[in-house]
Amino acid sequence: MKEDSLLNEFDPRSKLFFTLIFVVLSLLIPIPIYLLFLLAIILITAFAGRTLRELLAYMSPLKLLIPLLFILNLFFYAQGNVIWSFDLRIFILSVTYGGLETSIMILLRFFVIASAASLFAVTTGPEEFELTLVWLKIPWKLAFIFSLTLRLVPDIKRRYKKIEEAQLARGLNIGRSPIKKIKARVPMVIPFLAAIIRYGYELTEALEARNFNDIEGRNSILRLEHGFHDYILYIFSIFILSLYIYLNYI
Repeated sequence: MKEDSLLNEFDPRSKLFFTLIFVVLSLLIPIPIYLLFLLAIILITAFAGRTLRELLAYMSPLKLLIPLLFILNLFFYAQGNVIWSFDLRIFILSVTYGGLETSIMILLRFFVIASAASLFAVTTGPEEFELTLVWLKIPWKLAFIFSLTLRLVPDIKRRYKKIEEAQLARGLNIGRSPIKKIKARVPMVIPFLAAIIRYGYELTEALEARNFNDIEGRNSILRLEHGFHDYILYIFSIFILSLYIYLNYI
């Protein structure tokens, strides 16, 4: 989470409401231009909050999934007139207008959902997320597991980076082709798993030392408080939802 972001000043409950509204709208909206409008709002919000770079970095692992998702829907959704086809003898590979339209819609929906969720993740600390889940009446242990996941993902990535740098310092040549990269990373698997297991033991001991199982009377130094800007965000989110309802049902 970026410390100097303007979005950090918002209550996590208002940011979660904003995120859920955009996720729901992305699943309901059937028109690509409206989805682009939602995506533009998210990116402008991230830019205004000085988190656009962090948002794009958070979504970078999806760069391999996005073209795969597009190609699968493009070639295996065969409805409408055929644009292009190729006979592979076993079956005919074809691109249709319906497949192209579906691929674009799914891709735009995926972008909106991923960017909205990523914006919430990069501007909300694990402790704030945990308190939000508890406020939603989710059991504390389950809320703690979710917040712990947010803490572990960047930490695990950081540990893997250290192992990779250590292997490169010892003369490991990763190469450029995907196959060579996979083969070069095989020796990293064992030390990486060992580091994760050791980290798990350390985390378990730390939780036991802090009497993790004693939930009664547990409190937090953080407090969730709505401010004026949070109510503005609520109003804006409801306005976007109302605009969709007006354009489609009234």
